[in-house]
Amino acid sequence: MSCTPARSQAGPRHRSRRWAYAAALVLSPLVAGAQPAPKSEAKADAKPASAELFPGWALAVVGPGVKMDKDTPRQWAASAAFSLLPGESLVPTVPASGFSAAFSTEITIETPGTYTFGVESEGGAASISVSDSAAKELGSVSRPAVAPAGAGFTKALALKAGKVMVTARFTRNADRAARLRVLWSRERAGVDDPGFFTEPMPIGACSVPTFARPQAKASREALHGRSKIGELGCISCHAPNEQARGAITPVAAPILNNPGEHFDPRWMRTWILKPQEMKPGSAMPALFGESEQEIEEADAIVHYLVSMGGPVKFEPVANERTIMDDGRYSYHVMGCVMCHGALDAPDKALYDDSLPKTTPKLPTINSLAHVGKKWRAAALSEFLKNPRDLHPGGRMPSMELSTEQADVITAYVMRKTGLSDKAIDFKIDPAKVEAGRAAFASRGCASCHQVTTGGSLATRAAKPLADLTPGTGCMDPGDAKTPRYTLADADRAAINAGLVEVKKIINAKAPIDAAHRAFKVLNCTSCHMRDGEGGPNAEQRLFFRITTEAELGDEGRLAPNLTNVGFKLTSPWLRKVLMNAGRARPYMGTRMPQYAPELVRDLPQHLASCDGVWAERDREEPKPTDEIAQAGRRLMGEKGLNCISCHVFGRFPPAGTPGPNITDFAERIRYDWWNVYVRDPVRWKPGTRMPQFYITGKGQVTDVFGGDPQQQIDALWAYMSLSSFAPPPDGLQVKGGDMLKVTDRPVVFRVFLADAGSRGIAVGYPQQTHFAFDATAVRLVSAWKGEFLDTSAAWKNRGGMIAGGRGNTEWKAPNGPAFALGTPTSWPTATGTEAGHHFKGYTLDTSGTPTFEYEIKSGTSSLTVFERFVPATKPGALLRREFVLKGSFDTATFNPGPGKCDDELAKGELKWLDPKNNERWLQITPANGEASFSIEVTP
Repeated sequence: MSCTPARSQAGPRHRSRRWAYAAALVLSPLVAGAQPAPKSEAKADAKPASAELFPGWALAVVGPGVKMDKDTPRQWAASAAFSLLPGESLVPTVPASGFSAAFSTEITIETPGTYTFGVESEGGAASISVSDSAAKELGSVSRPAVAPAGAGFTKALALKAGKVMVTARFTRNADRAARLRVLWSRERAGVDDPGFFTEPMPIGACSVPTFARPQAKASREALHGRSKIGELGCISCHAPNEQARGAITPVAAPILNNPGEHFDPRWMRTWILKPQEMKPGSAMPALFGESEQEIEEADAIVHYLVSMGGPVKFEPVANERTIMDDGRYSYHVMGCVMCHGALDAPDKALYDDSLPKTTPKLPTINSLAHVGKKWRAAALSEFLKNPRDLHPGGRMPSMELSTEQADVITAYVMRKTGLSDKAIDFKIDPAKVEAGRAAFASRGCASCHQVTTGGSLATRAAKPLADLTPGTGCMDPGDAKTPRYTLADADRAAINAGLVEVKKIINAKAPIDAAHRAFKVLNCTSCHMRDGEGGPNAEQRLFFRITTEAELGDEGRLAPNLTNVGFKLTSPWLRKVLMNAGRARPYMGTRMPQYAPELVRDLPQHLASCDGVWAERDREEPKPTDEIAQAGRRLMGEKGLNCISCHVFGRFPPAGTPGPNITDFAERIRYDWWNVYVRDPVRWKPGTRMPQFYITGKGQVTDVFGGDPQQQIDALWAYMSLSSFAPPPDGLQVKGGDMLKVTDRPVVFRVFLADAGSRGIAVGYPQQTHFAFDATAVRLVSAWKGEFLDTSAAWKNRGGMIAGGRGNTEWKAPNGPAFALGTPTSWPTATGTEAGHHFKGYTLDTSGTPTFEYEIKSGTSSLTVFERFVPATKPGALLRREFVLKGSFDTATFNPGPGKCDDELAKGELKWLDPKNNERWLQITPANGEASFSIEVTP
């Protein structure tokens, strides 16, 4: 069955219809994960081949002084990996300091060969052992507690087809930052068996040992139960203790901000009386019975709620065909169907006659059955645009909808789910308002719902969470005196197991546990597969589309697999995706939802912890020297690996289908992951269109570093790490800019410059005085007058990389950095990271003038420099340099370079020094950690 519609996948042409309205939304794809798939040791990003297998590891953890033995309880772990900061524990039921952990898994070796296993660790003693099915040890390696961060590997093991047991152990050094990751590799055995490079052991190759499966499954049930406790808002009434509070992810109930302005009072009444009948499994429990008194009490609550902004005014809902068409397409493509289900058949919704012609019954997390009778249309449209206004801590995310998109979805969903057949006729009874206010408090409604008007309300007292008896109260279907939920037996059992586990929690700072809870609470696996679970089914996959005419296949339209996503993506990029709508694939129709910050703020760090990497740092990267960057550029271009044939480069599209932007790679992905992935992309992402350049063990381009894979991979990374500084590769089809003119505002241009290298930043001014800053060496390097830059070398299909065409150079900086901490006896020559100098970027003021920021560290001293350089104002002078220095330092020394210097002090103390070699240095003493001054230089 084709997933390509007969007409454009972009769907119907949107019309400008401001006054249509829409309905509820939901979940969609994050960005990226990819990891090796099904066939045991060969691939690992899919579910194990046999349904009998239980993917993952068995984990035993004990606190300091507790002996671990065969009777120690086991729980499930996705991988034998973690990274923990001081105070963080591997699991919430064991102390952070001094714990001991044992991970064990069973691997079925399907491809005989020579394997090596390793353990990467820091902050504790670590070991790994490999045994055969008869428990005979085949190989092992240990790393002592005092060892620095690094890895140890077993000897090469010749393994036959069959099962082996792998066990990794770790004992933490007190409460030190600690990390563990299990690695493996298989040697190349000829053309038909390329083996695989050293990589984290993937979940698709691992199965929980048989002896540990009952306990491992029970631990997952308890985790699911704690997630449901947060989803249902149990802790709104039943307060958790300090230890347990952080081990439950709370989902806040909607804020009732003028509900009478938003909701139909007829719907309110039915909802308050019968929420579980209207929406089985809802987090809103049934609180009322059918007695006359209870019905009157519910009716009074309706009057109380309607009095806040209501009663709602009747509004017609648009019904024009164009609006319904646009709403239908937007609803089904943007991701709403993944939580709310399909409302039309795929052929009709997606304009593709080859697709099924009946509406599928998709898994539904939140039914829209009564939306048309619930909302005022304009209020629903506004909610879809800004769901956090009414539900800031809830699971309804922002989908970054425009006003038009929210309007058309509202109109479509309200009409599709059924409108009220009569106009609203509701008169507020003041007496009932007061009675309703009292009932709202006495029934416990105020424990969950914040009311923004009418003053604060008392909440109803309830037992603390730790004092609850599993299976009683709300969890007893036969108890009519407590709030009643319609729950599946599995969910009810899980909650009871979660309540038991809550009593055992002693350290809620368990990032891996928090990550698993977040995925459950936010329903991430509705769209994404992770650790062999979740992802859309065959019917749901039909609704993932692309918004361009290009044929990108499943890789371009489906939500990415998020197994090992903490290993793949940088934490800053994950934050951008989760909180600032970062997108690597803008052509994907389904959108990544934007959740409340409190639900996702810590998730990037927690995902890194799951994969045994540090959130804010990667393994050591290759330094982007000019030589290496040029080699990377050569490989990227048409005479190399021709990456630009598929990948976007900056603002320039590729010749073929649009892959992710090359200039964003270093911001998005980790070097550690890149170094493994690029060697065999198909292993990590089955079905990818990414070529296997190094599958033979040697690069296809042999005239760069002799085809050495590691050197070429490092060169590509060094080039990509230049980001927007990177000069375009050979063969990029661009329209040249030639001479870049500076008119009425400064121009900042990132380019390869002769004296500033591959990360040069040229700054041009209307006064025809221009400057070059080297972001690698972190210093101003030269100034010139006349023409600014000839950019043809940077933008055309060129033979060189260096931008030329500059006017006459009037001033050049001396060798070495501009600043040194303290007072050196001779001026240092080391620059950049080698000297502890780090470029932090630049900002532009309203006139377009840049201020450069860089950081200097030496021992316990640190200095942040903010520098502006502009054309001088005094007659005969060339440039004016303005500085603000902040940090913890006693003195700093500045080397202004050649020429006469006139200084002006604003804060701190300046003193000119006269060292040898006819140089003059300026010593700066801060006042309260800050100094500011300027100099004008006359060459």
